[in-house]
Amino acid sequence: MMGLKREILGHRIFFLAIATFFLLSNMIGFGFSINSRIHTEGSLHTHIYIHGLCAGLWILLYFIQTVLVFSKRLKLHKELGLLGIVILISVLISGFYVAFMVPVIYQSDLGQAGRDFSTILLGVILSVIGLNYRRKPFIHKRLMMVATLIFSSAGIARMMDFIGLLNLFGPIGVVMALLIPVIALMVYDYFSYKKIFKVDLMSFLSICLIFVLATPPLWENHFLASILETIVGWLS
Repeated sequence: MMGLKREILGHRIFFLAIATFFLLSNMIGFGFSINSRIHTEGSLHTHIYIHGLCAGLWILLYFIQTVLVFSKRLKLHKELGLLGIVILISVLISGFYVAFMVPVIYQSDLGQAGRDFSTILLGVILSVIGLNYRRKPFIHKRLMMVATLIFSSAGIARMMDFIGLLNLFGPIGVVMALLIPVIALMVYDYFSYKKIFKVDLMSFLSICLIFVLATPPLWENHFLASILETIVGWLS
């Protein structure tokens, strides 16, 4: 019985540490990024702030939800889950708008829009699956962790830029940084249960998929490029 209690406490501490990392990395990363862009550009477009607020609320909610589970306040945790659905929808809508308006406003690469929105969409899909498994806590909390990790990827990249690691390792370094929490959970689960779970493998493959989605040649494909051009043209 004592071994089981230590195991449960260990899981709670692990997820609380991960949630704290997500929150702090985004606060540091976006604090640095926004301050730098305001200094160089003078101001940012309103839709960027709106999307940042929506994504920030999701990460904050994930942190609060993790704290509630850690403190065994499960009733409030379930009630706040409804708020999560609203925030998730706002992240998807604002993310779509920001991803495809950036090329219009800044005359930037259309492939960046595809890379950004496909990453956001992946996070939303995993969140929806995770919410669907809310009655199975073991699967639920792992899927919500990797979904929030994906939403935190931009903040983590900016934090790495702030501390000088982005120039050192480049985009691959960001993917490796995203893999660390997932691999850590896989190792933790293996030593706790003596097996690798499907949900852990799914989380690992999801982060690897981000690397694929971030590959520029993918979005240079004629079919995908035409879709991006159509969407940007429609928004223009």
